[in-house]
Amino acid sequence: MRWVSAGRDVEAVVFDLDGTLYSFDAGEHIDYLAVAHRCLVEVAGLDDARAALLLRRLDAGSVTELLESCGVRGPEWAAYRERHWSGPRRPSPAPEVAAALVPLAAALPLALATNSSDEQAVELLDAIGVPADVFRVRVTSDLGLSPKPAPEVVLHVATALRLHPASLFGVGDRPAVDVQPLVDLGGGGVEVRGPQDLGVVCARLLASGGPRGRLPA
Repeated sequence: MRWVSAGRDVEAVVFDLDGTLYSFDAGEHIDYLAVAHRCLVEVAGLDDARAALLLRRLDAGSVTELLESCGVRGPEWAAYRERHWSGPRRPSPAPEVAAALVPLAAALPLALATNSSDEQAVELLDAIGVPADVFRVRVTSDLGLSPKPAPEVVLHVATALRLHPASLFGVGDRPAVDVQPLVDLGGGGVEVRGPQDLGVVCARLLASGGPRGRLPA
């Protein structure tokens, strides 16, 4: 895990979904990228070679952001994805994830930020056994905001919780998408390998003392 301490006290935590609260299967990711490639060709009008090059260069970045940069807006990509991708397989129950999140939610407001639809996010949370209302704010594609890593997502959470963006702390498996946007606004975050790291992360955040607590070095 790689921690980036917040510039201020941590007052809320923003969690990613895919690859963070549940493990995203490698085969599913390949299928997802194949649908993104098809969308770049059929909707954005790119040729196969250019679409393949952009996706190779993406590394751990946001596919949704890439498509937007090529002229495919979030709702259009979401609709295309729904038609051509079966979506992530329903993950297995993971009681350890809820066991980590629920005590933290009693001490700090939690938010969920994902480029998935709200319906899909709630279904995935239900599958792993995490009550959707653990998250005081859910930022999904339904809101029509620019996708992660756009600062608009972080600013929406801050506004909804009536907090300064610098007091937010991000948790996710892709640092450029899930952590850096918060760091750029003065906050902090931690890169995790997946749900196996959440117990340690949540315990450390709890050790900060809850609202207005300083994250330990």
